[in-house]
Amino acid sequence: MKKIILFDLDGTIADVQPIERLVLKKILEEKNVIYTGNLNFGFNDKNFVKEYQRCFGILKENSLLPSPKLLLDVRKFKFEASCSLGLVTGGVKIETEWVLKRLGIKDVFRPELLFCREDYTGSKKDGGPYVKIKRLFPDSLVVVLGDSVADLSGSKVVGFDYCLMSRKTTLVENEQKARRFFQKYQMLSE
Repeated sequence: MKKIILFDLDGTIADVQPIERLVLKKILEEKNVIYTGNLNFGFNDKNFVKEYQRCFGILKENSLLPSPKLLLDVRKFKFEASCSLGLVTGGVKIETEWVLKRLGIKDVFRPELLFCREDYTGSKKDGGPYVKIKRLFPDSLVVVLGDSVADLSGSKVVGFDYCLMSRKTTLVENEQKARRFFQKYQMLSE
């Protein structure tokens, strides 16, 4: 049986919030909006994604993006041959690929298992990407590592087991927790 391990990006593999805050700040500045704590500033989801992609691209071109912080180094695990690694994120593709490349882990994930905001309908919380993955890989054992209620709720919609990670713990603690979860499903070759 094929085994798939799906990781969330922000808060699980890396801390990308400083990047997201900078992009959001740029979007708001361009719209002459003063941030007051309310992020509901008039974009529908599709337009917002396009604005985010555009502003991320501008900041990237001008080398203004901060480096992401690694929270879980997936390269430290020796997975058995039947395991494939994937990523499910609410982030946009241009940002996700840049972060993975900056962290030197882009090649760890199978391209067909990279699901960014543009790749699914609905939200992670309502199971949007997980329903799509279940449809694409119906005979696979799929498990999810994430840091949020949205990840947990969405994975439960389709019956995927879930390991809750935390950006508040150390890299070593996150690796130990992930290792125990992988061992539970006999996903490691070591």
